[in-house]
Amino acid sequence: MKTFTFIYDENEVCVVCGRNDGIQYNLTAFASSGKVYLNDTFGWGEIGVWCVNCDCEVGLITESEYEGGKQ
Repeated sequence: MKTFTFIYDENEVCVVCGRNDGIQYNLTAFASSGKVYLNDTFGWGEIGVWCVNCDCEVGLITESEYEGGKQ
């Protein structure tokens, strides 16, 4: 059995809403290499990060970057 670990920054938030409680990561894992990738890394047209709160594909930024960008 192969075990994968996905490490993410818990301080990253949705670039649209500034929250991280609805972030979903769509991953592809390769057992032969033991590596995990976001699906959009390959340019397959698949969503890598989805925000349930915004109901769309999003980018992620740090919480401080989001707070700094608020008007």
